[in-house]
Amino acid sequence: MDVWSVINPLLKLVFYFAVFGAVGTILFMLHFQRYISSENTAYCARIIKISITTGTITSAATLLFISGNMGGDLISIFDPNMLQLAFGSKLSIAASMSLLGFIFMYTWSVIQTFLRRFLTGLGACLILLSFIVIGHSTKYGFLTQILVIIHLVGISYWVGSLMSLRKLCISPQEKNLLIITHRFGVYAIGYITALVIAGTLFAYNLLNSFSALTTTVYGNVLLTKVCLVSLLLSLGALNKFRLLPFLRTNERAGAKNFTFPYNLKSYSSF
Repeated sequence: MDVWSVINPLLKLVFYFAVFGAVGTILFMLHFQRYISSENTAYCARIIKISITTGTITSAATLLFISGNMGGDLISIFDPNMLQLAFGSKLSIAASMSLLGFIFMYTWSVIQTFLRRFLTGLGACLILLSFIVIGHSTKYGFLTQILVIIHLVGISYWVGSLMSLRKLCISPQEKNLLIITHRFGVYAIGYITALVIAGTLFAYNLLNSFSALTTTVYGNVLLTKVCLVSLLLSLGALNKFRLLPFLRTNERAGAKNFTFPYNLKSYSSF
């Protein structure tokens, strides 16, 4: 069994969660920091720090493992010829961009000035841009690359906010939960609309036909993504139209239900 067939998907999965955790939680903080207690602000900062650290490690590992991928074994990681080929590839450019981006994002917790915001924003941009250096988006030029970035920003906001929202719901010190959850839903409409439109246009450019959804590997993966997005949208709709009204009438009881999907038992009240 090829060791890279196991390592590569795991690295990519961890990298995705690191990106969503870092970029998404920062977006959440930018929108809601003025409403959040100091305890929950510190919690969000920990998520960002853990995500950035994880992203830095996975980006560095990806950069180092490129030569191993080319050679097909672990020994190739240290082969000078493979290393030379590796560091001239697009994959190395993408990994270097994401590594540099995560390093810049460390300033989120270190520098407390305008420079912090600038470097953090620059780091997030580098990470998102690393996705369009390689992959399907490079085949169709600037338009599809922009669509990918819009899609990633939407996913980051949605997925990256989940842990922070859960913490707010179980925190007895949070006084602005109703305001935050209401505004989160309002912002989510814009983010998710952009996500769905960008994803649809990008898929159309790649597939060019509905039959490709079932006859190609990318089409099958896309169908899986559509199912996952549909599930998330269903949860969002449930929270918006069923749980948010309950939160208005009984904030603490409603907060326990609002932690879904982390607390399935709380739905027994419905």
